[in-house]
Amino acid sequence: MFSRREYEYVMEIAKEGSFSKAAQKLYVSQPALSGAIKKLEKDLYGIPLFDRAVTPVALTPAGEDFPEQATNRIRQGSITLSRRERFMS
Repeated sequence: MFSRREYEYVMEIAKEGSFSKAAQKLYVSQPALSGAIKKLEKDLYGIPLFDRAVTPVALTPAGEDFPEQATNRIRQGSITLSRRERFMS
C-alpha cells in the first residue's frame, strides 16, 4: 500500500521538477527523498516513476498514473480502517 508521505513525495517532485527542490519544500534531505522514491519504485516491481535523464525531472507514464492509483489505495485503506474502528467500538 502507498503511504500519504510517498504520495506527497511523488507529487512534490513532479511539481518542482527536481528532487533537490522537492526535498527542500518537504523538509527532508535529498538523499532521503531519493531513497524513498527508489524504495517505492522497487515496491512497484521496479517500475520507474520519474525520468531522471531529463531536466527538469519528468514523470514516466507509470508516474503519471501513480497519483490516481495512490489516491484510490489510500482511500481504500481509510475505508478499511474506518470499518475496523466501527467494529471495534
